[in-house]
Formats: sequence, C-alpha cells, structure tokens
Amino acid sequence: MKVEDLKFDKRNYRKHDDKNRELIKKSINEVGFGRSIVIDNENEIVCGNGVVSQIAKSTPIKVIETNGSELIVVKRTDLNTNDEKRKQLAVMDNSTSDSSDFDLPLLQEDFTNEDLEDFGIVVIEPSEIDVDGFFENTDEKSKEPKTIKCPKCGEIIEL
Repeated sequence: MKVEDLKFDKRNYRKHDDKNRELIKKSINEVGFGRSIVIDNENEIVCGNGVVSQIAKSTPIKVIETNGSELIVVKRTDLNTNDEKRKQLAVMDNSTSDSSDFDLPLLQEDFTNEDLEDFGIVVIEPSEIDVDGFFENTDEKSKEPKTIKCPKCGEIIEL
C-alpha cells in the first residue's frame, strides 16, 4: 500500500489548524512515528487524518490487518529507555492532539450530547448560559460578586 491509496475521512471529527499541523510535522520529522493510524476496510482513515496530511508520498507504509480484538503494538527498535529522542517522542506524540479541537457541530450531527459526555466531551449549549445577564452592571462600582452555575453538574462558581 502507498500513501496515495489512503483516503481522508470525509467526516473527520478532529479539526487541525496550521499550528497543529506544524506540530505534527515537527514531531514526525524530529522523532518519527510514535503510533499507528487506523483505516477501515475501504482504506479510509478512521484515526490519523492529521498525521497522514503531514507525511510525504514516499513514506513507507506497513499495514497490519486486525478485526479490533487485539492490541497492535508499535515497537521502536531505534529507542532505548533513557534516549533523549525517546523522551521527546513521549512528549511530542502525546501533546499534538492537545493543540487540535473537535468539530462539535459535526459530532452533534452523529451523536447526542449524552453520548458525547460518555466519551468525555462535555458540550455546554450557549442557550444554557445567560451571557448578557452575566455581564450586566460590570462597572467598578458594582462590588457584588458574580456567580455562574454549571448547567451540567450544578456547581456554583463565584467570580
């Protein structure tokens, strides 16, 4: 299989801005690949669209077929426990997803907010917060503390 055989997910839930793409590219160029991507049986990318967008067409690909019942482990034979490159990989590979966001409107087309909460994604609808009311009387003379209530957990936050 070649890079050009891979198809980008038409409904990718992850948004990659320029900063995120540059971080992915930097990670790949400096420390190599830390994990695999996932494609479906039609070669469409399920996980790893951002990675594939940053690799050269000449990048070698090794496909491991599985039905999802086994853990695929990537063993980096060029790394030892105390290598500087290994330490960098641990940080860079794990931090690139922190610089991207989910496409919430797209997620909400396919999942309910309750489903998303089960995945660890909390969606607060703008209609649940009285933004205009929160900012009323915000001049310096008003010393009354402002509070907001989390619509999901009910916690009161004083500002």
